[in-house]
Amino acid sequence: MKNYKECKIIQDLLPNYIENLTNQDTNIYVEKHLLECRECSNILEHMKKEFELNGIKKNKKEINYIKKYNRKMKILKAIICLSIIILLSIVIRKAVIINSLSNKNEKYQLSNNFYSKISMYEIDKLSAIETYYKDGKYLRILTNFLEEDSNNIIETYDGENTTIYIENNIGNIITIDSEIPGIIPIDIVNYLHKENIGQFLTNSFMTTVKSVKCNGKDSYYFMNLNTSFMLKSENRYTGVYIDKQTGLPIRASGGTTKTNDKTVDMIIDYYYEFDIVTDEDLKI
Repeated sequence: MKNYKECKIIQDLLPNYIENLTNQDTNIYVEKHLLECRECSNILEHMKKEFELNGIKKNKKEINYIKKYNRKMKILKAIICLSIIILLSIVIRKAVIINSLSNKNEKYQLSNNFYSKISMYEIDKLSAIETYYKDGKYLRILTNFLEEDSNNIIETYDGENTTIYIENNIGNIITIDSEIPGIIPIDIVNYLHKENIGQFLTNSFMTTVKSVKCNGKDSYYFMNLNTSFMLKSENRYTGVYIDKQTGLPIRASGGTTKTNDKTVDMIIDYYYEFDIVTDEDLKI
């Protein structure tokens, strides 16, 4: 006579039996029952087919998930690689521009004959420094245009001694002779001078470079440039325009001049001419 209670127990054990989760004694008990019970044997065969079918579906689902994941990873890797290539291209471009302009500028640093004019503008101030330089001698003129009580200063160096002339606001001139050797005016500024490799790489990464027009000349505008020549305002680095052809500065803006407790940006314009200064220009 069929024992339905035993069949129920066996059927509850079959899922674990199929997955080999039962111990040896239980396996013997189940297998002995299956030999004697056709119904439980059929249920076992049916369960095996369902387990196989579910396993296939599960494997397909896992395979599809892995394929989808791999596709996403490939796309992500491609985006990262492309971003790195674009970033490196931008950095390399800036490095090439900075290096090229700096090298062009350095050629003018060796000039034995030049005229320069540096004009400085603030909210209520306007001044200019003009320099005539030839073969180690120079004449330098500092003029203040808007300050009524300011002095204009003329400095000459004849190769041995320096003479300074100070003109006050009423036209009186004071002459000061000095035996101190004159210092060659550092008027040919190289904002892109490569002080060290770290500073050069920092500028290549961090500096913003734009191609623009300034005072009618094709130039590059550099912002966030970090060099010893650059003044810094309270909130940002100053910007500077560099002539594409010569590497010489055209204009710099920014600074920390304070007027009425407010920071006022300064504008500095640069003008250069080479090989035009004569001996007559060095005379007052």
